[in-house]
Amino acid sequence: MSEIRFDALYTGYFQLVFRAASPSTRGGESQYKDFVKKFYKGSWMADGWLEQTDDAVKAGGATVREQMNTLGQRICGEWAKPNNIRTVTTDHLKQWGNQAKASNGIVAVDRRITEVEAMLPKPLIKVVTYDKLRL
Repeated sequence: MSEIRFDALYTGYFQLVFRAASPSTRGGESQYKDFVKKFYKGSWMADGWLEQTDDAVKAGGATVREQMNTLGQRICGEWAKPNNIRTVTTDHLKQWGNQAKASNGIVAVDRRITEVEAMLPKPLIKVVTYDKLRL
């Protein structure tokens, strides 16, 4: 099992996404990084992506992990951007989280990937593969 630290994931993917974004994101990288961490950890209002991934793996098997990791990076990379330039909103996150809870962790990952990929521009940056993220 490959384990990756948050900082390695951030610099290997999210920092590149941030820097490739519109010039209006310049200067706000610390806030972007905080949002990325919040996405993975969760908050009192919502489960984080790590917990959602674990639930999906329990329900759908280990093969779901790589899909969830890829999907999480694509969703989070967009959601963490400033409101004026992002495509994925907090409402999307709430809707998708509620759907996952309603299905007891069985996320229709393929359908979600198709939906997200239709919303977002083609990825310019390759996602980082890992089995476990250490925050």
